[in-house]
Order: sequence, then C-alpha cells, then structure tokens
Amino acid sequence: MRAIRTISFLLCVAVSPLVAQAAIKTATVERLLQRQFVGNVLIDEERELVYFELVNARGTSPARFPYTSVFMFGSALKKVYVAPIDGIADPKPLFEQDEAAGYYFASDNPWSPSKRYLTLYKLLEGQLRPGVYDLLDSKVRFFDVATKYGAASSHVWVSDDEFIVPDGESSLVSILDPYVSVVNGARAASEVRERGWLKGEVTADVVGAGRYAAPAVRGQDVRLVRINVRTGVVERLEQASFAETEFTKLLAPKTTSNQIAIRGNRVVKATTSNDVEWQAILSIVDTSTGERRTIVPAGGASIHLYSWSDSGRYILTKRTAKTSSAARSIFSIVDTTQAAAIEDLPNGTVDATWIGDRLAYVTDSGPDMVDTPGFDAVEDHDDSISFEIAKPKPVATFGSVLFYLNDGDLWRVDGNNTPFNLTSKRSRPIAQYEPVDGFRVLLSLMKSPLKVYTPSLDELVFRTEDTENREFIVFSSDGSDSVSFYSPNDEAQLLAVSTSGAVFLSNSYERGSQLLFVKADATAEPQVLCHFNKQLAGTTPATAPIALLHKGYDGEDVTGWLYLPPGASLDNPKQYPMVMIPYAGNVYSDPPSTRSLYTAPIWDLSLSTSARMEVLAARGYAVFLPSIPLGARGEAGEPMSEMMPAILTGLDAAIDSGFVDPNRVALSGHSYGGYTALSVAAQTDRFRAIIASAPASNLVSMFGQFAPYLKTNSGGSFTPGEPFSVWAESGQGRMGAPPWEDPDRYVRNSPVFFADRVRTPLMLIHGGMDYTTIPVNSEEIFTALRRSGKDVVFVRYLGEEHAIEQPQNQRDMWERVFDFLEDNGVTPGPKLVH
Repeated sequence: MRAIRTISFLLCVAVSPLVAQAAIKTATVERLLQRQFVGNVLIDEERELVYFELVNARGTSPARFPYTSVFMFGSALKKVYVAPIDGIADPKPLFEQDEAAGYYFASDNPWSPSKRYLTLYKLLEGQLRPGVYDLLDSKVRFFDVATKYGAASSHVWVSDDEFIVPDGESSLVSILDPYVSVVNGARAASEVRERGWLKGEVTADVVGAGRYAAPAVRGQDVRLVRINVRTGVVERLEQASFAETEFTKLLAPKTTSNQIAIRGNRVVKATTSNDVEWQAILSIVDTSTGERRTIVPAGGASIHLYSWSDSGRYILTKRTAKTSSAARSIFSIVDTTQAAAIEDLPNGTVDATWIGDRLAYVTDSGPDMVDTPGFDAVEDHDDSISFEIAKPKPVATFGSVLFYLNDGDLWRVDGNNTPFNLTSKRSRPIAQYEPVDGFRVLLSLMKSPLKVYTPSLDELVFRTEDTENREFIVFSSDGSDSVSFYSPNDEAQLLAVSTSGAVFLSNSYERGSQLLFVKADATAEPQVLCHFNKQLAGTTPATAPIALLHKGYDGEDVTGWLYLPPGASLDNPKQYPMVMIPYAGNVYSDPPSTRSLYTAPIWDLSLSTSARMEVLAARGYAVFLPSIPLGARGEAGEPMSEMMPAILTGLDAAIDSGFVDPNRVALSGHSYGGYTALSVAAQTDRFRAIIASAPASNLVSMFGQFAPYLKTNSGGSFTPGEPFSVWAESGQGRMGAPPWEDPDRYVRNSPVFFADRVRTPLMLIHGGMDYTTIPVNSEEIFTALRRSGKDVVFVRYLGEEHAIEQPQNQRDMWERVFDFLEDNGVTPGPKLVH
C-alpha cells in the first residue's frame, strides 16, 4: 500500500485464447515470461560504445536463485552488455559472466575519475561483491569483500585507483533479513528464520514503552572499506565505524540526501537517535588520525547530508525541525574541517546549490517560524549573489557558474553575478530539466533503477515544451555551446545522454523493444543498439479506452476509462463481461495505460491498473477503471462510504455504454484497491464476483500491527508498529486520529465488521511474506466470512511478498482468478484464437 512502501513489481501472467475471427496475437503467458528489461545505460563517447544492463527473462520454471526479495530477484537476473554507438554490430556481453549470477553497474557514478574503470557488482547466492571493469585492458576484477545489498548506490571514488563501499560481511542478504525465505522448487522452505527453540535457545522477543522503552535503536555497525583497484588491497576503516539505524547510502559529489559523505580523509555520518526523542546527530571522522567529532543541531528530528561544496570543505545538510504548526525542512552549512556548524539558511529556503564554496538559494518564506534555534551562526553567510528573477529554480552548478530555470528560459550566472539568458533566441520555452549531471530514477524492474546519466558530469539536458517533436537540448558546462536531438517516437524514453547523442528505450506492440541511439542531428536515423522482446512484436492490445463520465462522492463529474478486448469493434457495440479495477483515491484525467513511463501496458511493471487491464482484456473481458476521489489524507474521513458513489455511478456508466453485460460484472483490486474491493463487497451486491489481493480489512488491528521486518528493536530506525499506525491515522487509512479517540470511525471503515452483509462470492489472494499489508488482514476477513457462512476462498502464496512474483505462482494465480470468475457466471465470450 503506497503510504507505507512504494515498490515496482514485475507481472508475468497467463492469458487464455481469445475470440475467434481472424487470428489475433495476444499477450500469452509464454510471451510475457520471456520479457526482458533494460537497466542502467552508460554512454562512452571516447570509445563510441554504449554499456547497458539487460534483465534476463524469468523463463517458465521456478527461479533457481535463493532470493524471494523483489530487490534481489531482479538484480540476480541482470547481465551487462556493450554495443557500438553506430549500431552496426550486435550487442555482446561486456565480459564472460556466470549464468547463475547477476551483474550490474554501480548507480552512483560508476566511472572512476580517470574514466578508466567502471564499478560494478556481482550478486551470487546472496553475496554481493564489488568489482571494476578496466576499459583500457578489457578485464574485470571482483574483490574479496562482501558488501551490503543496496551498495550499488553506496560507493564513492576517492581517487583514480581507490573507492569506498560499506562492509556488509556480517549482513549479506538484505533489509528483509531475517524474514527473507529461500526458494526451493515450487515453494518457500520457510517464512521465518530457523527456529532457535529447536536448539534449546531462548527465543524471547521483547519491546517496551514508557518506563520499559528500550534504549536507542542500534542496528549492525557499519564499517567502511577502501579498495585499491590496482593492488587489490582491501582496507577496513575501523575509525569510520557507525551504529547503523538506517539503510546506508554514501554521498558522492552531485548526489543528494544520503547518510554518509566522504571527501579525502573526512567521513561525515548523519544519524537519528531516539534515546529519549528523535534527535539529529552529525559525526565527523578523520580516518588518517582517528579523530571523531559530533555536532547535535537543535530542533532536528532527522537529518540528511545534501551536497559538498566544490573544495570539499563544506557540506550542506538538510534536517527536519518542528515549527509552531508543522514540520519544516532547514538547510544548514557545516565546516567539516573544523567540525563546526556555520549557520542555517534563511527560513523558507526551498532550493540551494553550491557555486564553488558559496551557496545560491531560493526562499519561499511562510508564516511559521522555527520554535527552537538551529545551529549557532559563527560566520555571516555570503549574500553577494543577487539578481532579479521571478521564480528561479537552480538546476546545476559547475565551479563558479550557476544555471537556473526562470519562466521557460535557461539562465547562466558567472562568478561576477552577471545573468545571461541562454535560450532567449529559442521559439519554444524550456519545459523540464533532465538532471544528467547526477542521476534521475526513471523506472525499473523491482527497484533496480534505470538512470539518466552522463559520465563527464559537465553537460546539462533540457526538454522543450514541443510535445510533437520532443526536442532535447544539451548545453556545455559553461553554456557556450549547445546541441539538440529529438525523441525517435512518441513512446520512447530517454535513458542516457551525451553531447554526441542519446540512448532511448522504445517499447511498442508493433516492434517489441528497441534500444536506440539518436545522434545530435535531426536528420540522422536512429541506430538500433539492441532489439529484444521480439516475441511481443505484433501483439494486439486492448481496444482503445472509452472515456465515461460518472460522479464522485462530492457530486462532481469524474472520468473512468473502459477498455475492450483486442479486436473489439467500437462501431457495433457488443456486450462483454466486465471486470472493474478500482483503487480508491485515484483520479484519472488521462487513460491509466498512458500514465506509466512504459506506454504499452504489457510493459507495465506493477500489479496495478495497466497490466491487469491488458491481461483481462486479452481473456475476453471489458475492463473499467473508475476515478474514485476521496477526502484529503491526514484529515478524518469516511473512505468506505466516500468511494461508493464513484463505484456505483461508474458501473452504471459502463453498462449504459452498451459494451457491458449487466449480468456479468465483477470487481478486482490490489493493495489499497484490495481494501476498496472488500469495502464494496460489504456495501453492494451488484457484482457477481469480487477478488481482493493484498487487502487491508481491519483498520483497528492494522493500527497496531508490527511490520515483519520491524518486530524487534533491532529491526531498524522505526518504532515497532509505527508504519501501520501512521498509515491508518494520517495515510491512506484517513482516520485522522488513533482508534481510542474515534473508535466508531475505525469500525465504520473496516470491512471486517460488515462480513455478515457480504452477499458476493469473494476470493482473497495474499503473499505469505507481504510486509506491506501483512497476511493477517486476509486471515481476519476470511475468518469473519467463514463464520458468517459466506462463499470465500483464501489463496496464500508462501514466500511471496506484496505482489506474486514467481512464474509458477503467477500462472497458478491467474488460472484461479479466471476459474473463480467463470464459476460465478462472469464468463468471457467465445474463445478467441491467439
């Protein structure tokens, strides 16, 4: 459920034959199981090469990898490839790679300072090892050190030959440890760690509050490791050892908001302690002398390290402090050589960026002042940078040069504070900054990110507002030169860019998937670097969505979208069975299938609107996605009753369209959509069947549930029970208060208390390791429905998380879903040929 954790999942699904007429190629299970995805993409202009990760197809058998964590599963399927920019040769593996291992590039600037080495990682049997690929000698080397999973975004080059990573030797699996299962054949061997009581060990699990509150959360110590790529020497920096309470990330130049920063011999660690209450702490360690200093800023509930000044002497921090009415973010400058705070930036600072060792910032002052003082100012801030601009947004700095966007134009300010409009002669305004001087997470397979990146770190990329041509402009670091290039087609997504051109990913029903290199010349044809997912080329998608107006809880018109089976005629309406896919709170101004970065729904990576829509449509169902407005989060609401007007008027609108058989309608929802599905089941019998996967069912008990990975004080920086209570009170739950302050509201909005009113057959689906909405939610509603004599089936997939990932389980799930629908009279039309 999004308020607790947002994760992208891969959905590979089974689809049955469709309607008969002419043969129609549809998204069958075998075709979808062979899908591949692109990961990180790097352009090497000097060698005229493109390096990229390709996530291999899952295949049709259970994964042989010992990972059920969605983080690790996707990474274990990656391999790295190289292709020439001109596209005249097929891509090939960058080096010989173990079939059982996953390989991928470091995501925080994988290039060494000299551009000789690329940092990458090898994941095999739960162990992650860093390595480098030598571009000069075309050789790869992995080092004898195990780092924490996630370290691909946690490394820093400190010289041409050395980089630093966190040492994870005693914690090799992931943040899910000890709840990660080992996959063995078709099911998980266990859902918890080995039971110590079998060995006669004490297995007490103790938490406390008030006088019995545990001391500060102390996770595993984080040690840093310096690796020399020439000698292979691995040195553990014992001085830079920290008690870790959060998932570790290192701060490299041009990246933001991490917990550990390294420049030279100085290591800065941002920590949040909860000895008494949440308190921000900065630790600065000199690894050459072992000296450690601590700074405790006043009024800080949490703190992150934001960015280094060019000299590496100063670091900008960003902390959260309490105000008279809410929390406020505060930027502060710290002198790391003196281990001293300089001062806070003015109240209301919303953007800040270094120009050399000076800061340029934009303020948007509000009425609230910080209740507690911040750092003591020991030095006046430099306010010499000032010029008249309306609503500036700093976007990048290089040395003493600042770039900022203002009212559709790109401006440059040099060390003399002289602003210059770089785009004044362009007819189309600048619409969006593509920050390739660092990274931008676009979308990825199960949290393995796709990045926009340029190795030289000295180019700026902007997109114009020309929606037809989709022009991108690349500026040199001093603003003196620029080149333009254009997106090759409407569905292409920008993955990497350089002054010579850019790499796009194009997914389409017509061609499958292509990795394209577009030169900085509007007349040049795109070069195909890699053509894959050919098995999906020629797939017929669901018939274009029909916009249907219906009403929200406030009586205002909203738009829902009706999809029809592939090949359906819009001119000769035919009544199809329909499955509604609701997600309370989602309002679609555009068709949901175009909201994803992958515009073709069969490439949608999540178990949500687009992919499920395509699967059901391919089976022969019409699919309706209603808009369901709800009251504001954080305020007391009535989600169960607020969602119903949109559900019922949406159902009426779909039936009135003439494309839906009113006697064959069903509803299916996942996560908060699963809660939506249970809420609908408790309030109407207009659907023949309802399917709820990973649902919440009881907001009272959910308020107090412990997330599985936070069941003890050693679980992390969250207080046990905190994520779900926050979700229920101020997140999607929308209760606005704890249960003891407003118990009736919790009961009114918990489907489990209305089990006796359910008259529609229900199917419940839940992953046994789901820590986003834990399986007890399905257990409670199942027990209530069984006790009330209702028709209900509960399918639990052991070892699975919030979405069903294993191919054999995905296939089984969809077979059960289709059987359940047909058993309750929601049958598709005549079988189609595929």
